[in-house]
Amino acid sequence: MAYDETDTFEIPITKLQWGLRGFQIFFAFLAMATISAVIGWDNKFFSASLFSVFFLFIIVISIFFAAAMVVIPHLYITKGKFKNAARALRIPRIEFVLSAIWAVLILIVTFLLTIDAALIRKCDPLDGRYENYTSGPKNETFIKGLPNICRTQRAANAFGWFALTAWLCSLVLIANDWRKNRRPAATQGPTIFPDNKPSNDSSSTLEHSLPDTSTQPTQEIHHQKYLE
Repeated sequence: MAYDETDTFEIPITKLQWGLRGFQIFFAFLAMATISAVIGWDNKFFSASLFSVFFLFIIVISIFFAAAMVVIPHLYITKGKFKNAARALRIPRIEFVLSAIWAVLILIVTFLLTIDAALIRKCDPLDGRYENYTSGPKNETFIKGLPNICRTQRAANAFGWFALTAWLCSLVLIANDWRKNRRPAATQGPTIFPDNKPSNDSSSTLEHSLPDTSTQPTQEIHHQKYLE
């Protein structure tokens, strides 16, 4: 694998980087647990929201990715494994791009879940859309569980925003390291053009080598007088 010569390979990970990745995993795990409870409850009565399912999918994958960002370089340091992957993940440019992609994905799914929790889901059991679920043997379970599940969904949404904040902090840290470790561009000296003006010696030599034509017109005039 070819690397840019301006990139640096600082495999060791600082405590701050470990902490930020740990917060990403921690908040993503809490978001996963809470949204899983929401999806499980929804499936008992009606289909779960696609926003909730999409949120769960992205959050689960982000846990493994955040762990890989620190575990793979650590395994390279301790076990000597995953050399190419570890070196690639510790290039600030590559680490920044990958973290930015996941930050954008988490932003999208968390924003969609916010819309679902605030506008789409109705937390009042007496709402007209729930009239089919408030009668029958499961009515008591539905009426008592709906307010709780709404709070659980809002908690999952909050954990998603916390996880996004941790990802954004990682982006700031990586960008700062990238700026510090970039090699400055090589400075070129001023361009010096050769002096094409002839020197005094060469100009004087050129003048001496040319014939003196100052007296030629006078000689022609005298020659014409003799002919007349």
